[in-house]
Amino acid sequence: MKRFTLLIAIISGFSSTLTAQNIDLNFFDRLTTDTSFCRKSAEQGLPIAQIIMGDRYESVNDYEKAMEWYSQAAMQGDGMAYYNIAMLYFHGKGVERSYETAGGLMLEAINKGYENSTLHRYLAYSYLNEGKEQHRVQAVKWFRTAAGEGDGESMYMLGMMLRMGLGTDVNKQEAFSWFMRASDKFAYADLAIASCYGNGEGVTQNYPEAIRWFEKCLKSDAPEVVLEASYSLGICYLKGNGVTKDEERAEEYLRYAAERGHKGAQQFFTSEG
Repeated sequence: MKRFTLLIAIISGFSSTLTAQNIDLNFFDRLTTDTSFCRKSAEQGLPIAQIIMGDRYESVNDYEKAMEWYSQAAMQGDGMAYYNIAMLYFHGKGVERSYETAGGLMLEAINKGYENSTLHRYLAYSYLNEGKEQHRVQAVKWFRTAAGEGDGESMYMLGMMLRMGLGTDVNKQEAFSWFMRASDKFAYADLAIASCYGNGEGVTQNYPEAIRWFEKCLKSDAPEVVLEASYSLGICYLKGNGVTKDEERAEEYLRYAAERGHKGAQQFFTSEG
């Protein structure tokens, strides 16, 4: 079952490449399970085999070899190979990190017919990390594209760009709408929703709703979200925002966050001392 699940995951990433190269699934299965056969196919110039070899080397942190195999596939015009090279530059694996180079390679991947919501999201981050206003405008464009394709993280990031007016006009109502759409897809969205209710950003201020969303965040699998929610709930109980003021319960939430590294919570106890 585990191998079948892995194969499905691999196929979903390679689907456009499989179609372009007329590769049937049995042959692809052999490429992914028989290293000697895959290497021989790669050496004979089969792009998908070259990409699989590159992925194998990348998985063991041999980025030089990974780059060699990806580059051979890219020289034959394979879009996925361009994307994989782009990600090496994005993360600085085996090369000096360059968001500009990564973004350019992702655009080339799109030109070669390889694109999906994950690529669009990383392209948006590439522009965002370049830091200039014209790049932020492009980041908004690509976050919006990926968000429209159902990518939860991109929905959240588009909401944050709209909330702060980065690369676009401030639109807190639309930002809140995107946070709501991202709920249950990306944990930080629930935290943003709670914050919007607490501050009255894009929605009527409603402390009880803020409390409800912060409490939902406590069940998140993302530790940072849990800590921020714990800190925020501590402040709410300390001030009586949306709940009956309860200093003992406030301290419980704040201490939980402080003991796990939350700077704001730690500062609270430092100032109290």
